[in-house]
Amino acid sequence: FSGSKNININETAKYWLKRMMNPTGQEPFLPYGKSESLYQNFINFLFYFISEKQKEIFKSVVFSFIISVKNKNTKKIKYWVEKTPLNELYTEKLLRLFPKAKFINVVRDPIQNIISLKRLDKIRNRKSNMLQKALFQVFLIKRSLRNQQNIKNYKIITYENLTGKTEKTMREISRFLGIEFSESLTVPTINGISATANSMDSSKRLRGKIVKTTNNKEKLNELNKTEKIICVNILSLHKPYLHLIKTKYPELAENIKPVYVFIAKFTYFLYRIYRKTVK
Repeated sequence: FSGSKNININETAKYWLKRMMNPTGQEPFLPYGKSESLYQNFINFLFYFISEKQKEIFKSVVFSFIISVKNKNTKKIKYWVEKTPLNELYTEKLLRLFPKAKFINVVRDPIQNIISLKRLDKIRNRKSNMLQKALFQVFLIKRSLRNQQNIKNYKIITYENLTGKTEKTMREISRFLGIEFSESLTVPTINGISATANSMDSSKRLRGKIVKTTNNKEKLNELNKTEKIICVNILSLHKPYLHLIKTKYPELAENIKPVYVFIAKFTYFLYRIYRKTVK
């Protein structure tokens, strides 16, 4: 904690050590109690650890979290999972830190994904930037495909197969990870306990049930005319996306025009330069 300001280091360290070693929250993943402010304090400390690049301290924090989980079978666990989506941008660095790591990238229909992200913006009361979303979709899928070619332990699966062909997809993942397939892998669980699936549509969140993918074209109405033009012309720069738009969303494909595609190509060129400057 050296360098932190206005913090009683000894008392704070003792407090968090006690909280992590003696969880009082609900099972299985609330070892810090139910207070949102306490949880936020812990997150702030994590940001400090990461920003200061104190790898050993961060590993100690993660280890403390692991042993605080109320699971008597932790010694039998083969893999620990970290599922931050933006990890995709740091695969090379993660591979250097953890050479035996395995990566599973879940890709989704980009149109549906963008609509979902726009919903999230609305929930969080922030302005939605359609240009940035579409550019990032193309940038990310191209990067993911390169990673799949260059990294041995890297697998891409589709969100649609995961939710629509769950057992088949989870069997593939089990083989990839070298773990035994179990029926529990086909339903949402946390540490073996039935959990609620994640979805932007809260009405679909049911404990122990996977939220099935729906091909509801009414969702397209959530994008205005300008957003549709930006979205499809940027996405068309990736040929598989262009094919998907033409076959699945012919009404959107009508917005793809040569002049728009030319502008999209130039914009993406500038975006790639920008991404190289972002650490």
